[in-house]
Amino acid sequence: MNSDEWSIEDNPGQKPLTSGTQIGSYRIEFQIGEGGMGTVYRALDTKLNRPVAIKFLSNELADVTARRRFQREAQMASSLNHPHILTVNDAGEFQGRQYLVTEFVDGGTLKQWVQKEERS
Repeated sequence: MNSDEWSIEDNPGQKPLTSGTQIGSYRIEFQIGEGGMGTVYRALDTKLNRPVAIKFLSNELADVTARRRFQREAQMASSLNHPHILTVNDAGEFQGRQYLVTEFVDGGTLKQWVQKEERS
């Protein structure tokens, strides 16, 4: 089955990933957050022994159009190099769910950062 034939019905009720789940060379440590596009986990890149963030596309957005948009996001972000843009390291699929691997930036969520900036 190619990615264009995949539908949300193929993976109903997908559960959050648990600590220790291995995805290629990445080992899930814990969930960082959840938003409109998906769920983000902190993981360990076991090849390079460094923390990374893995963003999984939400099941609710797993139709063909959203999957293409997610793939374009990965391709566009990986071509950019700027101090205010996360570095994209990898992209793939695990148990029918697309993911994007980026550098891990420790410092809270974007929402927390915006709130802090508004108070300053």
